[in-house]
Amino acid sequence: MSKRALIVMSSHAELGLSGKRTGTWFEEAATPYMFKDAGIEVVFASLKGGEAPIDLLSLQAPFTTANTDKFLNDAVAMKALRETNPQGSGPATPP
Repeated sequence: MSKRALIVMSSHAELGLSGKRTGTWFEEAATPYMFKDAGIEVVFASLKGGEAPIDLLSLQAPFTTANTDKFLNDAVAMKALRETNPQGSGPATPP
C-alpha cells in the first residue's frame, strides 16, 4: 500500500466581509508537498476544489523559503495547486 499525504487548502480568497485578500499560507502547502521526494503521494484538497487561493503576503520576502522557491518552479506542483480536489477525492499528482 502506498503512502499518501492530504494537504487541506482554503477555498476562501477574502477575509469575511472585510474585502481583504487571504488564502492558505504558501509555506504550509509548499513544505509538506516535498514529501513527494520521499515517495509519498501528495494530495491537495479544498472544500470547493479547483484553484486554492494563496495569501499573497506569504509569497514575499522574508516569508519565502527554499521549499516555496522549489514549489514555484515545479510545474506539476503549481498545476496541483490550481486543481485541488474537492474534499480530497483523488490524487493531485500523477501516481
